[in-house]
Amino acid sequence: MSEVLSKLCQTMYSWEELQKRPLPDGVDPLRLECYLTDEEFEVQCLGFGTVCWATRRISCLIIIIITIIIITISHADDSHVTQQGRAQGRAQGQH
Repeated sequence: MSEVLSKLCQTMYSWEELQKRPLPDGVDPLRLECYLTDEEFEVQCLGFGTVCWATRRISCLIIIIITIIIITISHADDSHVTQQGRAQGRAQGQH
């Protein structure tokens, strides 16, 4: 009796247990993520557990930062050229 009760009161299951069918008694099939530890959810459902994932994420962030810097510099150069052109136009108009 206590074994049945402990199984019904169990709140955490491994990824492997939740992949088997039928599901353990009392498990809501629409909320399987709730029965995983945070770490197991991140690894199995979000793919965060590997070094490869961390490396890819850092690489993507570096590419994004470099792209933003390039766009900012390019925009600043375009803005500077436009301002010079306006200043020259004003100077020519005054003569």
